Amino acid sequence: MDNDITAFQMQQPFSQEEAIRVSNARIEHITRSSSRNGFVTISYDDRVNRRFNVLVTLVVSPTTVIQSTTGRRVDLNDLRVGMRVNAIFSSRMTRSIPPQAAAFLIVVLERREQNEVTEGSVTDVNLRNRTLEIREAGRGRMQEIDERSFGRDRDRDRNRITFQVTNSTRIEDRRGRRINLSDLRRNDRVRVEFRIVREPRRPDRNVAIFIQVL
Repeated sequence: MDNDITAFQMQQPFSQEEAIRVSNARIEHITRSSSRNGFVTISYDDRVNRRFNVLVTLVVSPTTVIQSTTGRRVDLNDLRVGMRVNAIFSSRMTRSIPPQAAAFLIVVLERREQNEVTEGSVTDVNLRNRTLEIREAGRGRMQEIDERSFGRDRDRDRNRITFQVTNSTRIEDRRGRRINLSDLRRNDRVRVEFRIVREPRRPDRNVAIFIQVL
C-alpha cells in the first residue's frame, strides 16, 4: 500500500508539503452530484498532534483517483458510509466546518467496521465535554463485547456506559427530526449506535455514531 501511494505521489504535480496523508479514515457522509463529482466527509485520528476524530470533507473531481488496495478502479457511487479508506488530499483547505480539501487519492480498504448498538436511559448529559452517559436496559449484543473494551468509561456496578459525541454524531427525536445533544434529558430512553476507538496506552473510547430517542 505504501509503495502504491509513493508511486502515485511521484507521478503527481504537487509537492509533499502540499499534500496530507491519512490512514484508516472512516467515511462519515457522502454527497454525489455525479459518478465522478461529489463530497466525501471522512474522520481520522491525527496521533502525532493528539487530535482525534478530525473531520475533513474531500472534494472529489474527475482528477481524483479512487481505487482498491489491489489497484482496481472504484467508482464514487461504490463508496459507502462506514467504509475505511486511506487518503491523500490538499493541505489547502477552506475555513468551513468541516473544512474542504481537494482529494488526490482515495484507497478503499475493502472492509466496513462493525458498529455496536445498545439501549438505555440517559443518566447524564455533559455539554462541556460532549459526552452522554446511559444506564443500559439490557445487554443484548453487548454481551458479545469484552468488558475490558469499555476501559474506564464503563461502570459495571451501575451498568452505565459513557459515549463521546462528535460533530458527525447524528441525534434524532422520536419523530426522526434532527436535534442537538442539549435537547436530551435525564431518563430519556435512547438507542445508541457506536464504535469503539482503541488507542495504545489509553482507555478505549465509545464514539457515538447515531443516537435515537425512543
